[in-house]
Amino acid sequence: MAICSFLVHSEVYDRNMAQRAEEAVLGLAEREDELHFLFPAHQKNPFHLACWQGVQAAKEKFPEKKFFVQLMVAEGEESLFETWIKERGLPIDRVIAPVRQPSDRSKLGRGFIAMLRERARWAVQNSDYMICYLYEEFESPKTNLYKYGQCA
Repeated sequence: MAICSFLVHSEVYDRNMAQRAEEAVLGLAEREDELHFLFPAHQKNPFHLACWQGVQAAKEKFPEKKFFVQLMVAEGEESLFETWIKERGLPIDRVIAPVRQPSDRSKLGRGFIAMLRERARWAVQNSDYMICYLYEEFESPKTNLYKYGQCA
């Protein structure tokens, strides 16, 4: 069993990003017999969508293999997301809350931003693979997290 997470800058400058992201997921799916994909619930962008499509394509291409989608949410939101997933019939296998909910519950508050960063760090620490869409020349918390992941 292997775990794959995703690390991404919000800006998309590459016209072939979606194709490359899907190919990266399919490449991992070809190598591993069981993969768990960790998707963040609060960060939606074209990269995550392309990776999601890659997971769905992998399930079709390799039906004999086991692929699981895990949605990472804030602590206390598990049942809300489980209900939402069930109502919409989404192919998400598990909802997890790997880090504590911040005391500042507002979406723009420092506590929420800190929780997102802590969750990303947790995902890097607990992943065998990271599929990234980053610009290393941009200094940002995400490029620093990427560098941290390379050393781990």
